[in-house]
Amino acid sequence: MSIQVVRTTEGWWVESGTGRLHHVDTDADTTAGLLADRSAVQEAAARAAAAPGAGPSAREAELLSPVTTPCRVVAQMVNYRSHAVDSG
Repeated sequence: MSIQVVRTTEGWWVESGTGRLHHVDTDADTTAGLLADRSAVQEAAARAAAAPGAGPSAREAELLSPVTTPCRVVAQMVNYRSHAVDSG
């Protein structure tokens, strides 16, 4: 399961899939701090799943880069179904 994370000047948010934001209750001010507070992200994701139409609109938010310094991001991307099958 993927969780869409957004950062604004007001903090960290989870996007519900409907364009609505749900605040992550964390003191994290860096990407590393947010990753360390995984339970707060999961709680916000649960709230977003329970009420996907609630919360402020992502279109109205002033978005900041979710990657703060210093931070290293490692990601895997799948372009083709065969790659997804190969990687399990």
